[in-house]
Amino acid sequence: MIGGSQQARILRRALRDGMDIEAAAEAAGMPLAEARLQQREEERNPPPPEAFEMIGHNYPPKGQTMTATADDRLRLLIERIERLEEERKGIGEDIKDVFAEAKSVGFDPAIMRKVLKLRKMKPEHRAEMDAVLASYLNAVNLQLDLPLAVAA
Repeated sequence: MIGGSQQARILRRALRDGMDIEAAAEAAGMPLAEARLQQREEERNPPPPEAFEMIGHNYPPKGQTMTATADDRLRLLIERIERLEEERKGIGEDIKDVFAEAKSVGFDPAIMRKVLKLRKMKPEHRAEMDAVLASYLNAVNLQLDLPLAVAA
């Protein structure tokens, strides 16, 4: 189960907010041994951000306002977006490296990008685009010797 019980969520939040394990276990209403076991398991396999969200009739937790909970959620969402942007940056650099490798062995990266773009298109959209392009080329008296569409 992603996130676990309400007690586990309270324990996670308390530990994240800086409480020691004894106080966090007491706040969550669970035995200290169970809290320590849960803490070790989550150190090995960190839970997703959703696992910190409160659910059910206890939302928001006693002593917290909806604003504080909304602030926490906003902060978690912002941090998640930042992590994803870092991953996207890394993937972008990987793609750039692949294009550089292709260029070093003699392939044209600009043509490869066009091939990638065409492969993403649905066949009917690509055929329509080829027909419109052919009519435009015909209108300006430009004839291509090679067909634009490649047989699938």
